[in-house]
Amino acid sequence: MSILKRIFKLKDTVAVIAGILFVTKLLGFVKFRLIAGYFGASKELDIFWAAFLIPDTLFNILIAGSVNAAIIPVFSDVLYKDGEKRLVKLMSATIFAMSIIFVLLSVLIFIFFLFVSGFLVDSGYIHSTLSLTSTLNSTDIDLLTQLMRIMLLSPILLGISSVVTAFLQVHKRFFITTLAPLLYNLGMIIGTWVMVGGMNAKVPGLAWSVVIGSALHLIVQLPITYQFIRIHLRIRDIGNINGQAKFYTKEILHIFRLAIPRIIAYVGEQINVIINTIISFSLTEGALSAYRFAISLHLFPVHIFAGAFAQVSLPQFAEDYAKNDMQAFKNSFNKALTKMMFVVLPSVAILVILRLPIVRLAYGTGKFDWWDTVVTSWALALLGLAIIGQSVVALTLRALYAVHETRLPLVATIITVIVNIAGSYYFTNFFSHYQDWRPIISQVTSQLAEGISAGGIDPFLQSAGSLWGDLGKWFTTRNVYDASVGGLSLSLSVAFFIEMVLNLYFLSRKVKIVCWDTLIAPITKMTLNTLVMSGFMYFVFRLTDFSLDTTRTIYLAMVLFVTSFVGGVVYVLMSFTTNVKEVELIADKGSKLLQRIPYFSKKR
Repeated sequence: MSILKRIFKLKDTVAVIAGILFVTKLLGFVKFRLIAGYFGASKELDIFWAAFLIPDTLFNILIAGSVNAAIIPVFSDVLYKDGEKRLVKLMSATIFAMSIIFVLLSVLIFIFFLFVSGFLVDSGYIHSTLSLTSTLNSTDIDLLTQLMRIMLLSPILLGISSVVTAFLQVHKRFFITTLAPLLYNLGMIIGTWVMVGGMNAKVPGLAWSVVIGSALHLIVQLPITYQFIRIHLRIRDIGNINGQAKFYTKEILHIFRLAIPRIIAYVGEQINVIINTIISFSLTEGALSAYRFAISLHLFPVHIFAGAFAQVSLPQFAEDYAKNDMQAFKNSFNKALTKMMFVVLPSVAILVILRLPIVRLAYGTGKFDWWDTVVTSWALALLGLAIIGQSVVALTLRALYAVHETRLPLVATIITVIVNIAGSYYFTNFFSHYQDWRPIISQVTSQLAEGISAGGIDPFLQSAGSLWGDLGKWFTTRNVYDASVGGLSLSLSVAFFIEMVLNLYFLSRKVKIVCWDTLIAPITKMTLNTLVMSGFMYFVFRLTDFSLDTTRTIYLAMVLFVTSFVGGVVYVLMSFTTNVKEVELIADKGSKLLQRIPYFSKKR
C-alpha cells in the first residue's frame, strides 16, 4: 500500500480530527498573539470585538445552531430515503434560501446600524445604568459602525459554507470540514499581517482579515462538493428545482421547524455575550480584550477534544436511535463521554495551574505587558469549570439532537442565560472589591487557624461576622479594579455547569444513560487522578518558577513543558493504578494508529 493511501485511510478518525483541531487552535493563538502585539488590551481593540459581535451573532442565530440540530438530521433523512441526487438538489435549494435571508438581513443592518448604535450611546438610561458615558464617544461609534459594516460580509460567506459543511458531514467527510476553521484562522493571520502590519490599515484591516478568513472557510470545501454535484446533478437538473418547489419547501420548512428551538437558544446565548460585552465596558479599560483572550485559551480543550468527539459521535447516536437500540445508544454515549473526560480533566488542570506561563507564551508580545498577563490569567483560572461544563454540554446536545429533541435544551439555555446575567452583575461587583475583601479573608483564615490551635475562636467569629456583613455591599456596588473581569469568567463557569446538569437530566429522561459502572465510577476515578496530578504539577511549577528566569521565553517554555510532562506521567500512572479503562484503550489505539503510519509500521 502506498504512503498516500495509508495516510488517507486515517483521515476521518477521531485522532486525526483532533490533531487538525489542535493545529487550528494553535493558529488561533498565533492570530490572537498577532492581534495582541499590534493592539494590546486597548480600547480600539475593545471596539473591534464589539463590532465583531453583530455579524457573529447573525451567523450563530441563523446557521450555527441549526447545522447539528436540524440541517444534518434532515439531510440524513433525505439521503437515506430519497437518494443522493435529491440531497444535492436540497443542498442547492437550502444555500439559495439561506443566502437570500443573510443578504436581506445584512443590508437592513448595514443601513440602520448607525441609528441603532447612536441610540444606544445617546440613551440616558443606558448611560446611567451601565456607566458608558466616559467609555464611548461619537468617534468610537463611527469606528464601530465602519467595522461592523465590513464584517457583515462574513456571515453571508460562513452561512453558505456551513450548509456545505452539513452536506459533507452527512457523508462523513469530517477531514475536509475540519480543515475549514483552520483556513479561517490562517486567512485572518495572513490578512492581519498584510493589512495591519504591512499596510498600516489598523483596526479596519483586522475587520477585512475576518472577511478573508470567511472566504477561505468556504473555498476549501468547494472542490469535493463540486465532485458530488458534478456526479449527481446535471446542469439541466438545476432548472427542475423550481418544478419540485413543493418538495424543497417542505424540507426547508422542516429544517426551520427543527431549528427554531435551537435558534432561540442561540439567541439566549448571544444575549449572554452581549450583556457581558456591555458590562465589560463598565469595567476597567481593556477588560473585554482580557476576557476574550482568556476565552480563546479556555476554548482550546473544548474545541479540540469535545469538538472531535461530538462531531464523530452524532452519526453513531443517530444510527442507534434510528434502529431503536437504546442499549447501544447508552453504551455509545457513555463510552464517548468517559473517553472525552479522560482528556478534558487533565487539560483543565494544566490550564488552571500553568495559566501564567500559558498566557505569557500565547500573548506576551508587543503592547501586551505583564499586567495584561496577570489580568488575563486571572480570568482564565476562573474559566476552568466552564471547560468541563461546555465539553459535556457539547456531547449531550448531540445526543439530544439524535433523539429529535431540541425543546428541552432550550429550557436549559433559558435558565443558563438568567444565571449568567445575574452572575455577571453580582460577581463583577464582588471582584471589583478584591482589594477590600482579600486581606479580610486572609485575616479570618489566620484567626481560625490560630483559634483552633489555641482552643478559642472568638476573634475568628468576630471577623467572620464583619465579613458576612460586608458581603451584601460588595456584591451590589461597583468599585474600580482590574480583578472585576474575573466575575464574567466565574459567572460563565457557574452557568455552564448548571446547563450541563440540566441537559444530562433531560437526556436521562429520554434514554437511561446513567450507570455506575460505565459512567459515574470511571469519571470519579479520573477526577481523583486529576487532583493528584494537580498537586504534583503545582509543586513542580513552584520549584521551576523559583529556579528559572521566567522573564525569558525559553525558560517559560521549559517550565510549561516540564510541569505538563510530570503532570501527564502522574495522571497516566494513576489511571493504570486505579484501573481506568480509557488509558488502556487509548494506548492500544495509539499503538495501532502508529502502525498504520509510514516509518512506524513494522512492515516497512
